[in-house]
Amino acid sequence: MRDFDIQGLKQQLASADISQYPMANQIEQGALLYDADTLAGDPETAKAELYSALLDGPGIFVVRNLIQDHEIIDRASEIFDQIIESE
Repeated sequence: MRDFDIQGLKQQLASADISQYPMANQIEQGALLYDADTLAGDPETAKAELYSALLDGPGIFVVRNLIQDHEIIDRASEIFDQIIESE
């Protein structure tokens, strides 16, 4: 197993250039931020860009509004809380 290079990770996150990711809305704390509707408008380009972000870019992205039904998220959170309480 290779050693984890935290400084290298910080440098990679800090060097993210939004101009290389035209579908991204912004970069926050090194993570590329996308809107689900933007990605859905051109799925093939979106796949290529997200792949590039993971392979050559910061390695992290967030897709806002990806899940429209928040009830699903709320239910999963409840189950997760129950698991934590039982442990």
